[in-house]
Amino acid sequence: MAFFHIQMESRSLHMPVPLDIILPQPVPGGYHGPYKSLYLLHGSSECQSAWLLNSCLYRYVKHLPLAVILPAGNNSMYVNTCAGQDYTDFLAWELPSICEDWFPISKSRDDRYICGSSMGGYGAFHAAMTYPEQFSKAISLSGAVDASLIYHDDDDLSSQAVNLLGPEAELFGGPNDLMALADKLAERPLQEIPRFLSLCGNQDYLLEDNIIFNEYMERNGLPMEFETWDGGHSWDFWDEAICRVLEWLEI
Repeated sequence: MAFFHIQMESRSLHMPVPLDIILPQPVPGGYHGPYKSLYLLHGSSECQSAWLLNSCLYRYVKHLPLAVILPAGNNSMYVNTCAGQDYTDFLAWELPSICEDWFPISKSRDDRYICGSSMGGYGAFHAAMTYPEQFSKAISLSGAVDASLIYHDDDDLSSQAVNLLGPEAELFGGPNDLMALADKLAERPLQEIPRFLSLCGNQDYLLEDNIIFNEYMERNGLPMEFETWDGGHSWDFWDEAICRVLEWLEI
C-alpha cells in the first residue's frame, strides 16, 4: 500500500482541504486498477487522520484493491452549510472527480462507496441520499442520524448549529433531514437507490435514534441493513465495525 497526505484547494469550500489517502501499490504482474474507492469520514472534533490514528484501518485494507480517501470535514456535519461552505457537494462531486483524475480509481458509481462514524455516519448517509447517482453503497457507524440533536447537546457542534443547518424550525422536511431525504429517495427506481448499512453498539447513546431511522427506511422500502452488537460510542466499536464494513462491501 501507498500512503499520501495531500493539501488541495477546494472550490466548494473556498479553502485548502487536507486529505489522507491509502492506495494500493501495484506490483509487477499484479492488478493495476482502476480501484474501487471508499470515502471514509471522521466524527466531530476530529481530523482526517482520525481513522489512521485510532483504528487498525491501514492493516485491514493493506491487501485489498481499494482506495480509501479520508477528507477533513471539520465540524461541518458534512452538509452544504448556511455559512456558504458546500461540504455535501465537495464529498459527492468535487472530491471524487479530483481523486479519480489523479489516481487509478474507478469512475463508476458501482465502485464508489461512502462511510463514516458518528457525525461522519450522518454525513455519509446525507451525501448518498442527496446524490444517490454518485454512490452505490453508504454506511453509517453509530451515526448521528437525527441532526436536530446538535441544537441541544452540550458539545462542539451545538454553538454552530444555526450556521450549519439553519434555524431548527426549518430543519424538518428540509435538505438536511434524513427522513425527508428518505421520502424522496423512495420515489426513485430501485436501481437508482444506494444500498445502506447501519452499525451501532448496544450501549451507544445514539442507538434509539438509529433504530427509529432504520425502521423509517424499512417502511419506505429502502435497501437498509441494520446490525448491532455490544459496544459504545467509541473507537473500540468502530475498529470492529470497519472490518464488518469491508466484508459487506465484498472488496
